[in-house]
Amino acid sequence: MTELFGRWETDPTDHDGIAQYGKSTIYFGHDGRMAYVVHSSARDEVIRLTYEIDGDALITDQPSTPSVQRTHFEFTLDGRLVLSLFGRESRYVKVAG
Repeated sequence: MTELFGRWETDPTDHDGIAQYGKSTIYFGHDGRMAYVVHSSARDEVIRLTYEIDGDALITDQPSTPSVQRTHFEFTLDGRLVLSLFGRESRYVKVAG
């Protein structure tokens, strides 16, 4: 799943996702670690997670507060990453590999 590795930022055209989750950046490492950064005018909040892939599911866990989440993911034809959790979608564009 090499297309997942790298840095992804909120798709600027994803108005619903931005309204729901705010602007964020996700870093996927080759080592099963990831960082989810929520950007705000006051400060950035960094959430460090581990992840694995199971088919079309992204399985994440936050070691500091264990809680496993399964998030459906897919790639659009133009290369955007779409994450679906609890019926809500958010889209991301890859900015670095």
